[in-house]
This record gives sequence, structure tokens and C-alpha cells, in this order.
Amino acid sequence: MLHDTIQNGETNLALSRYQTRFTSPQAEAEYRIWSIEDRMPTMLLGGWVAISAWASTALLVYIFFPENALPALKLTFGLVVPWVLAVLLIGHLGIARHLTMLAVSATMCMTGFASVKIGLIFTGSTVSICGALMINILYAPFMRITAGWAVLALSPSVVYGVYLIIQSVNDGELAPIAAWFYCGLPVISLLTVGFVNLMHDRRSRCIYRDQRIIELQKAQLEQAQGQIRRYIPPAVADQIIAGNEAAISEPKRQRVTVLFADIVGFTDIADRVEPEVMTDVLNAHMSSMADLIEEHGGTLNEFAGDGLMALFGAPESMNPEDQARNATQAAQAMQAQMPKLNEQWRKLGLGAELSTRIGINTCLLYTSDAADDLLCV
Repeated sequence: MLHDTIQNGETNLALSRYQTRFTSPQAEAEYRIWSIEDRMPTMLLGGWVAISAWASTALLVYIFFPENALPALKLTFGLVVPWVLAVLLIGHLGIARHLTMLAVSATMCMTGFASVKIGLIFTGSTVSICGALMINILYAPFMRITAGWAVLALSPSVVYGVYLIIQSVNDGELAPIAAWFYCGLPVISLLTVGFVNLMHDRRSRCIYRDQRIIELQKAQLEQAQGQIRRYIPPAVADQIIAGNEAAISEPKRQRVTVLFADIVGFTDIADRVEPEVMTDVLNAHMSSMADLIEEHGGTLNEFAGDGLMALFGAPESMNPEDQARNATQAAQAMQAQMPKLNEQWRKLGLGAELSTRIGINTCLLYTSDAADDLLCV
């Protein structure tokens, strides 16, 4: 059952042939939410780096091209910086995060055109246009947007830049052979960026899938451990979960203290009480006694009708003095618990006060898996 659940989870998280989508619509929707949260820190950091870069560029224009400083400053501080700051504010506040890809893509599209304008402001040459485009394009992978959004956002500015380069050829300012280079470089760079972002997205999907499978396996493991603890004493369950099977499976001889307890006159009372009431009585008694035994370092070995058997000193070793002391203290606590239980049972209609009798013995215990028995010498 555990294997089937994990296998079903892996099936729901299956990726398409080229690992660009999850085959399950639900998994794809959950991935998109996770992806935005995963990419958000990088996007916010990239936004602050972009603002710094644009401010620095405007400063360089002011220093080296003072005659063109005013258009560059207007473009930078009148359009680019306010826009990017608005997007960053929305990101930091967590507003409409499902529109993050759209907002970042719109920012990159706007900065692409602004880059071309800055290139024209610098020198008006084709080299500047191409360089500005290259800087904006190659910055795209650091924003970690998906390949589709990256290509869609950057394509308009690339087309605009190519148009300006062709105009330079028509005006006789640029040789046709050079135009091929200046046109091809941003186009190839755009395709490369699309491919790189696609690889990033594929890797991100694989990371998400692996994390979800690990979470599923952990949840199923915790469920299995809970089921083990439900039916096996905690001390034994801890050994099983820790993988220390030798501590509980190998036959060995050790000195332990054994505690036996049962309800006085249980058979006679059971004949006079409704089965449902007797079941509630037994469940409350066994649960309460088991808790007290575990609190005092004992291990519940078995239930038998209204009786129980507990070990002190197995499977975890304990010196005989501590065994006897803990067993005696547990017995006293069990006796002290009976008045409280009788008060509960009186409300159920039980017409008699119940008491428990307890026997304690310290002995040499021999466990044998082959015989599946406990021999006390």
C-alpha cells in the first residue's frame, strides 16, 4: 500500500517528453505557484541590480556625454527606475504574485527599448545599439523567467534594434557585410537566452518533482511509523525505526523485572455488564495502565484479556535495582489510578468498584525467536 501510494504520487508528478510541462494539470498549477515563490528572491535581487546599473549608466552619460545627459536622465529616472521600483514594491509586498512573470517580462520589454535608446544617446552608432541590446539580452537569464516569457519580452527590442541597423545600411552609414554581424549577434543571443532559460526551467521542474516525491515519502514514512507505534511498544518501535533489528530479534539472556496486572473478578463482572460497556472499561483500563508503565520506563509486552505483562530492563538494558524501583513505582501509580477510572466507569452504569492486582518478579529472561517464547528462570 505504501509503495502504491508513492508510485501514484510519482505518476502524478510525471513530466512531458521534453520535461517542459507536467502531464498532470494539477501538478502543473502547483508547480507554477511554487516556481514563483522559488524565483521571487532572485527576481527581486535582479531588480535592485538593474536599478543600480541604470543609475550608473545615466551617471556615465552625464560625465562623458554631457550634451546628451538630459535625455538619458529623463529616460532613466523618469521611466525605467520608477517602473522597476513599482514592480519591486509589488514583489516585496506579495501583491498579485501570480502576475509576477507578466510584470517582469513587461519590465524587460520596456528596458530593452530603453537600452536601444541609451545606445543611440551614447554615440548614435550601430555598435552602441548592438551593445546595449546584448547587455539587456544577456541579463535575462539572471531574472530566471521562463523561456517563453524571456523570448516574448526581448523580441520587440531586438526587432527594433535590427530595424535601426537596416536603416543604417540604407543610409549608407554601415556596410551590408557588417550589418549581418550586428543583426545576427542579438538574434543569436536571444535564441541562446531562450535555450538557457528553458534549461533552467527544466531543472527547476526536476527539483520541484524530486522535492515533492521526498515529501511524499516522508509523509508515508511517518504514517508507517505511526502504525508501528500503534501496535508495538514504543521502546521496540524505536529500535525497529532506527534499524537496530539485532537488538530485538537475536536470542539473548538478560535480567529483567516482569510486572503482571489484571482486574479482580473481571469474568464475573463481564457476565453482568453489556458488552459495549465492558469494552469501554477495558479500553480505558488498558490505555491508562500502558501509559503509566511507559512513563516509568517499562515496555508493554502483551495484553491477554483483562491482564497485561510489562518488562522493565528489556529491550533497553537497565540495572536490576532500577528495574525493581521503576516497576514498584509503576504499580503504585496504577493502583492510585483506579479510583479515577472507577469514577468514569460509574457514569457508564458499571455497578461495581473495580480493583487491579499486580505481581512483580525479577528474573533471568531468555528470549528465543525460534520458539517465540519468554522463559523466566
